[in-house]
Amino acid sequence: MLTLPLCLVVQATAAERVAVFPFELLDRSQDDDLYPKVRPDETARLATLTKDLKDRLTASGKYEIVGLENLSGDIEKASPLFKCNGCDAGLAQKSGADIVMLGLVQKFSDTLLSVSIEVIDGKSGKVTATYSAGIQGNTEESWLRAERYIVKNKLFAVAEGTPQ
Repeated sequence: MLTLPLCLVVQATAAERVAVFPFELLDRSQDDDLYPKVRPDETARLATLTKDLKDRLTASGKYEIVGLENLSGDIEKASPLFKCNGCDAGLAQKSGADIVMLGLVQKFSDTLLSVSIEVIDGKSGKVTATYSAGIQGNTEESWLRAERYIVKNKLFAVAEGTPQ
């Protein structure tokens, strides 16, 4: 009698297509300033957060990043997206992604900030979740720590079905 080894067939699930819009800054510390100042170091940190989020999502193997090059004009016209009164839903649908993520850094003072990521259903355009983390300290390290906390403890925990 010939016995054959039992083989398990594992079906790979397709990665969800995600569009990551650039992180934006809402600087509430300059609300009363007639001419608000743009700080190059903070602008660079926004790009760093966006890249880090994309890298972490890709490295997880659960997400495929959708390019937004074809929407760059629409994104520029609508920016800042946190003020566009729902235009992000239309952009989400145009992206062709399953999920859209919008990042926002709110600066209340030079030492008190908040990083948040809003998750939008790419088909319906409806917000499905918003995650945020408060930070103290206006450094690249503190901004990244907050973004990475959200990714690890919120985005990935939800994707794995871990209760919040």
